[in-house]
Amino acid sequence: TKDHGFIFEVDGADPRRTGAVPLTAMGRFQHEAIAVDPKNGIVYETEDAFDRPFGLFYRFLPAKPLGGTGSLRAGGALEAMRVPGLPDLSVVQETGASFDRVEWVPVPDPLAAETPIRLQDFGRKGITHAQKLEGCYWGGSSVYFVSSFARSAEGSAADHYGQVWRYEPKKRRLTLVVVFGPDTDIQLPGESPDNICLAADGGL
Repeated sequence: TKDHGFIFEVDGADPRRTGAVPLTAMGRFQHEAIAVDPKNGIVYETEDAFDRPFGLFYRFLPAKPLGGTGSLRAGGALEAMRVPGLPDLSVVQETGASFDRVEWVPVPDPLAAETPIRLQDFGRKGITHAQKLEGCYWGGSSVYFVSSFARSAEGSAADHYGQVWRYEPKKRRLTLVVVFGPDTDIQLPGESPDNICLAADGGL
């Protein structure tokens, strides 16, 4: 058997390209979605982990940025997001709450040969986790990503029915844009957001 949990690139414009080549440098974990910064080719990735310690938010720095179809096979560096002093995103319950000086920490073993990435040693400062990281979308100068829900009964530090986060790379700033659920500052219809898209008018 072969290891599973990799990203594959599909060329939708050329059906003759059928070779399934895992992009191993982009990490082996429970992938959900990606978004690409069109200016520099950095790829942001979400991890939909089912149990503690929950998933991470990643960025991949390609060795051949903006190199076109197939260039991601050249490899690159995988990093995980650390928000200083915030080990679990679920505890943030107020829309507009923001965190500056977000850090990106090299992933010790992207192939997760013996230990899942989210369980690996990221040093004494640790790393930032979140339950049910799902959709991811690039819009304007930011990347948006979703946490579908958090349940303290399943190991999260707090409960919510869904969060939408915005990360601004130039400012290294992470902001909670939307939160669903009880005991929050805003009550919105719906719950458990998943996929996400930014409309032309700026709506999510």
